[in-house]
Amino acid sequence: MSASMPYTKWFASDWLGDHLLRLADLSERGLWADLLNLMMMCDPYGHLSTAGRAMTDEEVARLTGTDIGTYKATLKRIEDRGILSRTPEGIIYSRRLVRDHAAFAKASEYGKKGGGNPNLRKIGRASCRERV
Repeated sequence: MSASMPYTKWFASDWLGDHLLRLADLSERGLWADLLNLMMMCDPYGHLSTAGRAMTDEEVARLTGTDIGTYKATLKRIEDRGILSRTPEGIIYSRRLVRDHAAFAKASEYGKKGGGNPNLRKIGRASCRERV
């Protein structure tokens, strides 16, 4: 389980505005939502894996409460639509979750250094007062 990201920002406009998802039927979107939630708990974050190895179709079908035939058919349609990605090793991952996690990790590093966002540090306190 990945404990490095305590929550995920969920924007309804992103979900409803993504044309690839809007073309998917309800069962495809439902399975993708379940897969996203599983990937948020996996390590590495955003990947459908356990201990660095791809979860099997049988494991994921069990975790999503789907029979294996339905799972495979629905997953194939999701993949054919370009909604999911795979690593060279075949591990399913979400491009968005991986991108969001990278931004989170970068912001966390800035925070640990005590400097906050480096782009905001350039402004300085005197400049802020002058703007008011």
